[in-house]
Order: sequence, then C-alpha cells, then structure tokens
Amino acid sequence: MQSIGGTSRGARTALLGDRRLELPGALPLPGSVLEASFSIPGARRASRPLLADDLRRGLVLLTTLPNIQKHACIAQITHVAELAPRILPGAAVFHVGADESCHWAEVDRFHPEVAEPGYSLAHAALEDREAFARAFGVGVAESHRIAHGLFALVDGVFLAAVVPEDQLKAPAVERFLLDVKSRVVELRRRSQARLSVGERKRAAFAAALVVAPELLPCDEPTSNLDPVAAHRLVRALEKAAGSRGTTVLWVTHDLHVLPEPVSRLVLLREGHVSFDGSLAEGRTLPHLEAAGLAMKEDVRV
Repeated sequence: MQSIGGTSRGARTALLGDRRLELPGALPLPGSVLEASFSIPGARRASRPLLADDLRRGLVLLTTLPNIQKHACIAQITHVAELAPRILPGAAVFHVGADESCHWAEVDRFHPEVAEPGYSLAHAALEDREAFARAFGVGVAESHRIAHGLFALVDGVFLAAVVPEDQLKAPAVERFLLDVKSRVVELRRRSQARLSVGERKRAAFAAALVVAPELLPCDEPTSNLDPVAAHRLVRALEKAAGSRGTTVLWVTHDLHVLPEPVSRLVLLREGHVSFDGSLAEGRTLPHLEAAGLAMKEDVRV
C-alpha cells in the first residue's frame, strides 16, 4: 500500500484541507513486527482496554480515527464493518480514535449495527498514546490528534498499512481489504530471482502463518537472516504457538535461537536420538556432548 508524502521511510506529510500536517516516524512496512507495548481504554462495546498483545493474535484489522464525529471517520468505520466480514471473514477488527469517548455516541446513534469495539486515545496515559502513535506512524507533530488510516496484521506482523494523503477523505476500504487478502498470494508469486534467501524465508513464513497451520516445520529458520530479522521471526513464531495453537517443529544446530517456551527438545546424532526431554536438561553439558554439540576440550577452564 502507498504511504503518504513519499516513501514510508522519508519525510511524511498529509493534507487537512489547506493545512499540511507533519507526520513524524515511519509507516509500518509489510513484514515488520509490532513490538510496542500500550494500553488504550475502551470507549464503545469494549469490556477492557486494547492491549498491544490483542493485535498479535491472528488476523487483525485496525483503523485509526482523528475525529469520530467527522464524515470520513464514520465512513471508514461503517465500510470496514460492512466489507470485512465478506472479504476477510474471521478477522478481528478494532477502531482507535483520538477524541473523547463520548464522541462514539455518534456511531451508536446513526450506525448501531456496527459491532466492532472502539477505543479512545484521549483517555490513555501519555506514554501509551505516544507508543501507539509511533508503532503505527499516525502521530501528528505538535498535536494530540492522529492521522486516520487502515492497518492489517497477522500474529503481530504487519501485512499492509495505508494512511490517505487527503485526511478529509476516508481510505479506499474495499481496495485495502482486497490487497490484504491477496498479499500472501502476491508474496508467493514474486519471482524467486528477485528475492534474497532471507526475503524468501520471511515470505514463506508469512504465508504459512496466515493459514494458521496445526504444525509448522521450521528447518534452520534463522539462517541467512540478520540478527534483527531473526529476532522478529522468533517472536512471530512464539506468538503463533502461544495464541493460535500452532505446533512449531524447529530444526536447528543453534540452541540459543530457540523460541520460548520449548515444550520438548530432541537431540540427534548421526540419525539417532541421543536425548528427548526438557530444554533445560537438554542444554546441560553431558547431553550436548552426547549429541556432538559440545566438546570437552572446548569447555576447559
């Protein structure tokens, strides 16, 4: 999806009528991981605050809204409510507004059929507001408002993000949802020659996580990845195992990159099982030596 005011890593601006807004920070890129921590109080049909961890469970659509009483924001809410169940069935939807929680009465008054919960940044702690705005790249310089936009994540990994350059207009919701639906297909169809080994690996895992498999085999998943990308991949797989019930079968020569927690560790040597048990016990020197993963002369003091 296109970012506003140029590239997602460059200077970003948006138009609000004849006024140009400065948007510090970057729009999340597809494949980046939501690593922020925040708590946003509920404002409508929400029994508890919205936590960052809620956005790391399954397929999630999130909208950001500067003023819920304005037509563009109301249109964004209703279009998502109408189209998301048809285009992305099963996706969790959250709406986050910058204004007071009482403004959500406009939605209840004119669109009571909208079932998705709403949250208010106006009632959040300053550090939570700033953390949210940074994570999604919707903060406005020298203002408490946020830009309105659309975001899609799967298990905390961004699939797509868009913020319209004209902030008086709602984003093209249907186009965005169809883009999200086809994102994984597009990754699979990209020419393998145009992708590095690391990019192919990230694309493959993104495709696998979208369908929430019961078993996900990972053969040396962090090889050919830089340390930051490896860390993000481990985090994404941890979330998949913890929140979606996916069993991750991790094959590696490096026990230091295993995700947490590990329910079972099997060590092999020359095709034979040398250990089958807990991670803590398997990492002890006798078992590592038995598996050929540590040599006595390497650990002399």
